[in-house]
Parts: sequence; C-alpha cells; structure tokens
Amino acid sequence: FNVGFIGAGQFASNYILPVLNNSKSVKLSNIVNNSPISSATVAKQFNFTKVNQNYDELIIENSIDLVFCATRHNIHSE
Repeated sequence: FNVGFIGAGQFASNYILPVLNNSKSVKLSNIVNNSPISSATVAKQFNFTKVNQNYDELIIENSIDLVFCATRHNIHSE
C-alpha cells in the first residue's frame, strides 16, 4: 500500500509511523504536517518519498492507496 499521512505529531511519530515504516507491505509515500520544516524532518526520519505543501495536494495524489489523518481531534473534520 502507498500511504499518505496528514499530521505527524508526537503520537503519530512515536506509535503509528514506526509500525508503518517497519511493515513490508507499506510504502510511506506522501507526508504533510503543520509546517514545511516539520514535514521534511518526519519525511527523512520515516523514509517518505514526497513532502506535500498542503493536504489538498496529498489527497488528489493518484498513487496513494490509503490516507492517515492523525491531526488533533478538534481539526479532523476540516
């Protein structure tokens, strides 16, 4: 699966992304976080292939099979 990831804060970086990164059936494709710097840092740490500037770019990416939305609970619906 090609995975896109929105929101890579402390919980995602400590619990979700390590598991996904170690899975042989998952390719961490695209990441977007709250700032370009934090997106690039997480991308490097977990071997994402692309950093997106905003979640709209990530969502329309045709190659992504699954999107994780790991933002704070109060902004999930946005």
